[in-house]
Amino acid sequence: ERERQKKLTEKAVSLLAQCNEVTLATINADGFPRPVPIKKIKTNGCNEIWMATDAASVKINDLKTNSKAGVSYYFYGDSVALRGIAEIVSDDKIRKEMWQEWLINHFPGGATDPNYTLIRFVKCDLIALRKQTDSFFCEASFVFLFPAFERWENLAHLSLCLFRREIPSCFLVYLVGKLHTKLNHLTHIEVL
Repeated sequence: ERERQKKLTEKAVSLLAQCNEVTLATINADGFPRPVPIKKIKTNGCNEIWMATDAASVKINDLKTNSKAGVSYYFYGDSVALRGIAEIVSDDKIRKEMWQEWLINHFPGGATDPNYTLIRFVKCDLIALRKQTDSFFCEASFVFLFPAFERWENLAHLSLCLFRREIPSCFLVYLVGKLHTKLNHLTHIEVL
């Protein structure tokens, strides 16, 4: 179990390094999660994620009431979800250390702008890591490719689309399983 957790954490850290933004979910006054995309400004593995926001933001108000939070991130089909505690940081020394030039667009007063507030998310649990797979791609592709199904005139045309890689071969298997009534005129299907 420990080795498995280590591998999952390594994958989560690698994925986070590729993401510029994360989704921070705070808990609002009604007890509902409030997910918001936000740029990360610094990380320590996936154990600690730093973000900047306005002192008057809804996120800050949520965190003043309840520091429990979630962070998720996504990159080319792979995703991670973390659960933890988010801390509001307004210490001037830390704000100066964390300052990045692009933040000037949001905080014209620079690192000493009174609205410039940091959020430090500390991971408690890695609750999900999902790698994109062909079967996942089939499920998602079905929704987008179904209208194209009507233009497939026959098995030869469908095979040609597969051969040209216009659609993934796993999609055909999905179609056969889910849409057998549409394909009942086909008695044999070969996946190229």
